[in-house]
Amino acid sequence: MALDRALALCGARRGATADADIVLPSGDDVEFFGAGPGEVGGMFALRSLDQELANLIFEVADATRCLVIFPGDEPAFLRTPGHEGVALDPDAPEIVEVEDAAALFRRLHGPAESWADYAGSVTGAPPPDAPEATNSDPTLLDRFFKRSNKKD
Repeated sequence: MALDRALALCGARRGATADADIVLPSGDDVEFFGAGPGEVGGMFALRSLDQELANLIFEVADATRCLVIFPGDEPAFLRTPGHEGVALDPDAPEIVEVEDAAALFRRLHGPAESWADYAGSVTGAPPPDAPEATNSDPTLLDRFFKRSNKKD
């Protein structure tokens, strides 16, 4: 129920059968993996990050009282105002307060862009401003996974 409240605050919705897990107001889709029965938490599978998606992540974290964990060079647990919990593991990364979705976006944007660049290099996809690659050798991932022919 908390997830549905957060989606409504953002103008997003759960995807229909043919849609992705969550559909944003812009029509973009987001993959979301929720926790199993009796568990808490979830995971967004991000390919990039913009303010609309940061709004969704913030509202979901705030409504569900979950920490936002992003594995970057300086990992931290990000806590929204609606969450008062603490990390139970003394070796856990620090907990950083994020007061709103804009602060969350500022905190995650750099690491998300670095991750997108890395993921593109692993899958063989050139960065948006890179010249066309001339090496025709497939990457290891290309050998096992085919790219979708779906047009955006």
